[in-house]
Amino acid sequence: MNCDIDFISVRKSKFCSDRCRQVFRINKKNTGILGKDYIQCPVCNQHVKQITSKHAKSHGYETINSMKEAFQMDYITCSKMREAVTGENNPGYQHGGKFSKFSKKFVHGYDADWHKAWAERHSDFRSNNKHLFKTNIEYWQAKYPSDASKAEHEYKKFQVRDLDHFINKYGEDEGKKRHQLKIERWVNSMPKHNFSAISQELFNEIMTVYDADPADIYYATFDRDDMQGYENKEYRLKTKQSYVMPDFVDLSKNKIIEFDGDYWHSEAKVNPEREQKRHDSITDKGYSVHYVREQDYKRNKQQVIEECIAFLTK
Repeated sequence: MNCDIDFISVRKSKFCSDRCRQVFRINKKNTGILGKDYIQCPVCNQHVKQITSKHAKSHGYETINSMKEAFQMDYITCSKMREAVTGENNPGYQHGGKFSKFSKKFVHGYDADWHKAWAERHSDFRSNNKHLFKTNIEYWQAKYPSDASKAEHEYKKFQVRDLDHFINKYGEDEGKKRHQLKIERWVNSMPKHNFSAISQELFNEIMTVYDADPADIYYATFDRDDMQGYENKEYRLKTKQSYVMPDFVDLSKNKIIEFDGDYWHSEAKVNPEREQKRHDSITDKGYSVHYVREQDYKRNKQQVIEECIAFLTK
């Protein structure tokens, strides 16, 4: 009755096996909305809150992840259970490493030798099983063995996981919510960011002569009470689809100065399309942008400082 296998009924039996009867009874207990209140095992159709290691092994899989990969499962835990242990609901929320065996703050004692051995085993496993991980091109080549271009396309698409990726996977409304959540987590998890000493030199020089309210000024090393948790104190500017961290911004004037360093903005490394997209996302928010090239600043520092002040005050 549960597994749709044809069998000869004996003495009014409704099930082909004890296992089939067990699954039926468990499914009567785990009801509600599929995905939210329970997930369905792709092998035995049992309703479970979570695919456990024992459950995966009962179907011949060594690990939960190997079963997840084999059936392309999005989740191995229902959303209700995930929400119950997410963020502040997690008993170990912001534990600072004391509950992690990989952390030197582990309450039961950090074992450096164990950690090193684990890392070596993990590295060897990933190296020898590249086809199991979506972060590797080998995974997509195994999935599309007869279409190399399709494999390459899907591999690059997975690497980006942009708005289109989320919409295609979760639908218009849910996809936009999940993409926005991803962006916010990314921004909030970046207490550090790359910035050059020479750019900070310029901005410090500007502040010695620029008559502005310090509360309106943000740049990487400008000391601010509202950014004490960040080594990089650049402003997080919310754009239409993401965030931008301008090099220097005066919020009262809607003015931004971008410092183009010689290394990242050389002809070999610069991406004109990406830079234009960034510029457009800033100007769409009503900001004016002035660009400073590192080589120009090195050539004539005073002139560049005066140009920046003129831009900010006009």
